[in-house]
Amino acid sequence: MVIPQFVGMTLPDAQKAGEDLGLRIYEDDASEEDRSVWIASNWVVVAQEKPPGTFAQEGDQVFLRILKHDEVTTEIADGRRNELLHTNERLFTGVVTGYREEDQQGPSTVYIDDRQVELDLVTPVAPLCADPSSTEIVEALGALKTTLRIGQRVLVVMSDPDTDDGFVHVLPDGANEPGVARPADSANEQLLRTGWWVPEGLSGGPGLYGDYNAPASYEPYSYEASGNSVRDDYAPLLAAAAEETAANYVTGAGDCRRAAEAEAEEWRRRAVDSAESVERFRREQEQRRTQGTYCRDGDGDGICHEG
Repeated sequence: MVIPQFVGMTLPDAQKAGEDLGLRIYEDDASEEDRSVWIASNWVVVAQEKPPGTFAQEGDQVFLRILKHDEVTTEIADGRRNELLHTNERLFTGVVTGYREEDQQGPSTVYIDDRQVELDLVTPVAPLCADPSSTEIVEALGALKTTLRIGQRVLVVMSDPDTDDGFVHVLPDGANEPGVARPADSANEQLLRTGWWVPEGLSGGPGLYGDYNAPASYEPYSYEASGNSVRDDYAPLLAAAAEETAANYVTGAGDCRRAAEAEAEEWRRRAVDSAESVERFRREQEQRRTQGTYCRDGDGDGICHEG
């Protein structure tokens, strides 16, 4: 179930709403007087511990802060303002209201009910590609607008309470959960499958890896557990989506991989040419020594065998 907005309700209405949902409602005096409730209708809810939009189960406890009607000043307005921006909510539903388009290095910010959400563990392909172009940024933004269109109702799972990073799920009409169970099929994952987005914060992908003797242009995407339970749930799915996209050389990600592979092949060719040049010089010197034609000119005056 989804926790409703109790702020602004009279205490009896809040208790009835909680009872209908199977929640256990507890109220506490919001003043410093620690008063008990004698007549419930004299009180109004001014704050709630679990923000509206948070998912809960039957039997969960919900703590409400209450004041008498004539004591309320700005508390209700403040509570509703926080609701609009989903302040401190780790899980909430909302509507896509915009994008941050002015950041040409990575338009990964989506506004949900005007709250900023930074799509976690993904970034447009262009900043990481061997030959980034403005066209790829445009394509990445286009893929974002198609995946998360304005007015689309979504479920947001925030990664960390101290950041704006999160994962977004498209919601079917009238539903509070995505069509595919979380964490699968997030918008973050869908963007990777377009080929215009790549993982950020995961190991692997296009690039030069290995030592001088064994360069590689591509490594499979992988993720090491970070201790952040939300990211640890989503990251393996994102790695799999990115790996499949790169393996099939899809659009921008495919161009990026090809460029990296071409660069790696050129690196290998130069390494081979360098090794062959060194070996050729070594053989020539050895041949001169063997045939007695080796000349050591100590001071560069053209006279051999100087000390």
